[in-house]
Amino acid sequence: MKRNLLKFLLLITIIFLPTWAKSVFACQCYGLPTPYQAFKESNVVFTGKVEEILDSEGNKVEDEEKRRENGEIFEGYRFYRFAVDESFKGDKKQEVVIGLSLNMCQFGFKKGDNLLVYASEDEGKLWTGTFCYRTKDINETQDDIHFLREILQNKSEPRIYGSVRLDNVGFNPPQLKFVEGIKIVAQSLKGKRKYIAFTDKNGLYRFNKLPNGTYIVSPELPKKYTLSFWLYKEKIKLVSEEIYEHLGYEEFWGKSAYADFRIAWNNKVTGKVLDAESKPLEHATVRLIPIDKIEQISEKPLEDDEYYKQSLYPINPQSKIRGYKISNTAPGKYILAVEIYAPFSDGKDRFRMYYPQTTDPKQSKVITIGEFGEQSIDIKLPAEFILREIEGSFIWQDGTPVNGGWIFLKKNNSPKLDDNYLYDKEKTEVTGKFKFKVFENTEYWIHSEVDLFKAKPIKVKVGKSNELIKISISTTDNNQ
Repeated sequence: MKRNLLKFLLLITIIFLPTWAKSVFACQCYGLPTPYQAFKESNVVFTGKVEEILDSEGNKVEDEEKRRENGEIFEGYRFYRFAVDESFKGDKKQEVVIGLSLNMCQFGFKKGDNLLVYASEDEGKLWTGTFCYRTKDINETQDDIHFLREILQNKSEPRIYGSVRLDNVGFNPPQLKFVEGIKIVAQSLKGKRKYIAFTDKNGLYRFNKLPNGTYIVSPELPKKYTLSFWLYKEKIKLVSEEIYEHLGYEEFWGKSAYADFRIAWNNKVTGKVLDAESKPLEHATVRLIPIDKIEQISEKPLEDDEYYKQSLYPINPQSKIRGYKISNTAPGKYILAVEIYAPFSDGKDRFRMYYPQTTDPKQSKVITIGEFGEQSIDIKLPAEFILREIEGSFIWQDGTPVNGGWIFLKKNNSPKLDDNYLYDKEKTEVTGKFKFKVFENTEYWIHSEVDLFKAKPIKVKVGKSNELIKISISTTDNNQ
């Protein structure tokens, strides 16, 4: 190896620091398969009643409903013996056993449930699902059943049907609710004629015996609701020659077409996380916690829990406006928690605070969230949390900026570079400059590397001083 192949120069200054967000929800389904997709991709389709619940060894499970009532979430396999009522695909049997993998997003059936089941074969067994599957209670699937009967009779009347469902009705587990009385408009692109339907008590709507043609289908929502994700309208072409074909994003073709709409509560909680001097943070996790879940708050990091949680990030790189935004939350009473990464010298990794400024969740201010509306709540950290910047330049020995070099900021008091102890990292561009936002009175190790060469780490103590620190580093045989 060669010695002193490269020399790095870091210009480091400590100055004052002068964040936005997406909503993240657990167990979100980005759209069910259409009835014809589910029919075509399944090996067995039938209606039937759950007669027995079995474990993976084939033994009867008697306490499944009691366990569910107690709030216990079983993760594993369950098998359900069905008495078949009407068969649409597969061998016509009086009984069939269907497997289901249970987890926090997918819950099992109850004894006595009457269902329309779509199941596929894998390794000699039939499997279905409840999350992002069309297997549903028979009362919610009358239009599917009507469509399946038409397929078997080799006929299909031109019609459009579907459902409107509300996301995030409940918390842990998340639930869905079919919404009654929602107006659905199907507008013909030729002739501009409008057809109107309303959802029934099961959240279902239908347009029967429509003329052949192309339609734009969309819901007209009350102010308290908004559409979830991108599902705002469906383009549907009805023709008498085809049963069904999916042409791509938002476009359907066939005699009988399906359009499902997902809606959510139209509310928001927005704000900023500020340091003690009212400067906005970039790195923080903000979460709404239902008040009936306060006793269940654990010490694990908030970012490990997806419910009603928001991590900050810059919504617009050209703007200095930063903050958090939590949308479409189920109405109710909550407390607001914020957690920051705070690697102080006493060994603490994280600091968690509950609004307005307490570390005890029981002393937090209760926030009421309605069906509609926006609240702005800024969260200010205690006096010891003052933001500063570590700013510098990464240059070659001749003064040329390093383009594409990596600067790593490491959190603990060991100079060893390890991802488990990494606070932040940044890749330099043509100017060779880098910048980190950190807290005052904190020690960090700065690592730098380019290509295969690593520099010796530099220890930095973050303070109030704006004085420029000039540090020259050269490689050695040991760190190449």
